[in-house]
Amino acid sequence: MSTMIFVVLVVAALALAEAIYYFTRFVGEKDVDELRRRLRNVGAPAAGLQILRRRRMANSAGLSEILSTFPLLERVERLLEQTDLEWTVARTLTYAALLGLVGALIGMFFMSPLMVFGLMAVLPSLPFLSLIHARNKRTARISEQLPEALEMMSRSIKAGHALPASFKLVAQECPAPVAVEFAKAYEQQNLGISFEQSVLNMTDRSPKNLDLKLLFNDRHSEYES
Repeated sequence: MSTMIFVVLVVAALALAEAIYYFTRFVGEKDVDELRRRLRNVGAPAAGLQILRRRRMANSAGLSEILSTFPLLERVERLLEQTDLEWTVARTLTYAALLGLVGALIGMFFMSPLMVFGLMAVLPSLPFLSLIHARNKRTARISEQLPEALEMMSRSIKAGHALPASFKLVAQECPAPVAVEFAKAYEQQNLGISFEQSVLNMTDRSPKNLDLKLLFNDRHSEYES
């Protein structure tokens, strides 16, 4: 009976954590909307991009510095950058740890060591599988939006603008997430990063998007000619 009560308390704690997460997200919605507006308008998103990078490990600067010392967690951070989720590495690890604890308690309740190890192996992987699913979903959305982006780029180039300048038009006129990616690439060029590197960074944020890689290989060849 005591084990069951403990399981209920853990589940309640998870529900509370989820409620806090959505409340925090609701409170910060205006800040997120403002950041997205700045990215879309390509006014001065450089500061916004630095905030996004800094918050990927943890909201706490001290915890972020500690987590940054682990190379494996840098891979989780890169995965987060490839999604539209507002999670941090610390939050992802917390979810995984709590799910592992729940799995262990469930297995102990059924008096099955095999179930304990099985659930402790499967449940903690769910947050990371969610990240992969979110990345794939975002990649698919970018692929769906690329034809419209390519059309805008073509119109910009035909009007006499350089290829990098056409990124600004896409960032202003297209919906997210493709607009956000083009805005980041455009601002990186304004900060002194080469066109090739900014495009490479964009494709790195969408590693499974072959359409994006083929698009810029072809378009950059035309630009060079």
